Amino acid sequence: MAIEWGKTYGSGNGEAKLGINVILKKTATEVERTLEIWIWNRYKWTDANNTLYYTCTQTATSAKNSRGSVTVSTPSNTSWSDSNKKLLKTYTVTYDREDTDQVYKAYAKLSGLDYVGEPLYANAKITIPALDTYTIEYDGNGGTGAPSKQTKTYGKAINLRTGIPTKEGYKFLGWSTSKTATSASYQPGAEYKKNADLKLYAVWSECDYVLTLNANGGTMENDSYGLKYDSSDQSDLSANIPIKYGFKFLGWFTAAEGGVKVYNESGLCTNEGTYWKNNKYVYAGNLTLYAHWELTATLIVGDKKPAMPMVYVDGEWRKAYAHIYKNGKWNTGIT
Repeated sequence: MAIEWGKTYGSGNGEAKLGINVILKKTATEVERTLEIWIWNRYKWTDANNTLYYTCTQTATSAKNSRGSVTVSTPSNTSWSDSNKKLLKTYTVTYDREDTDQVYKAYAKLSGLDYVGEPLYANAKITIPALDTYTIEYDGNGGTGAPSKQTKTYGKAINLRTGIPTKEGYKFLGWSTSKTATSASYQPGAEYKKNADLKLYAVWSECDYVLTLNANGGTMENDSYGLKYDSSDQSDLSANIPIKYGFKFLGWFTAAEGGVKVYNESGLCTNEGTYWKNNKYVYAGNLTLYAHWELTATLIVGDKKPAMPMVYVDGEWRKAYAHIYKNGKWNTGIT
């Protein structure tokens, strides 16, 4: 118990002071306020011919309401003995808790005390706490632009924020209380009624894209693949190398001529950083690639006789002769 004592009035045996003690008992929606008015005499004396005033409002500035007389009787002649503290009156009121704190001012006055010779005064400030509140937090979980926090009040529903975060290469599925969830339990704008804090994590799903291959004059088995962002699927196309007779395959490029080399001659991703990195697809979009070729052997026949057939081998032109099988072996070939 913490009594707020007022100033000491009177002199000698008649010294005394008035005090106020406030007791608050709260539930989720209400506060029961009990206000006790006490007197503390320095020495033993009795008085019943007096008037107690008490006022408690949000705008009170003094004790204006008469509450009748009270009996003051203290037993001890020991100076300021605790036994000379006496409870005079108790007032109990129940308040509804609101969205904000409510502040009340309590004033008490006891006048007409013969032993004191002047009124006693006391006052106290009382705060009725607001309804409990709860915090809703949003975590982008690797994305950016997550909504700001919200505050929910006890017993009142609230709609989740409608803004959503973004993450390159991913689709936003909604919100979950689990950081590793693969499905959402809350959607933007949904109503939230629970009286509890809530931390929500964005739920993401990798976007699906299409890889289209153009053999650029060659032939191949499959010219289309599904791609998934941040996935290693299709990082190895070695099982589907295109063929063009007389040419060597150099790899897959972003343009029919020039461009960025995305897969090498073995069909493996080059991890150049824009499209593949650490064997994972990191480009947020569909991708079309073109085969590049290098000439390895070409037969050229002159337009006048006697023309010598020529063949391009290992970077140079050479004379070409027909191979003749004679005497158990092939005779004359490329010279």
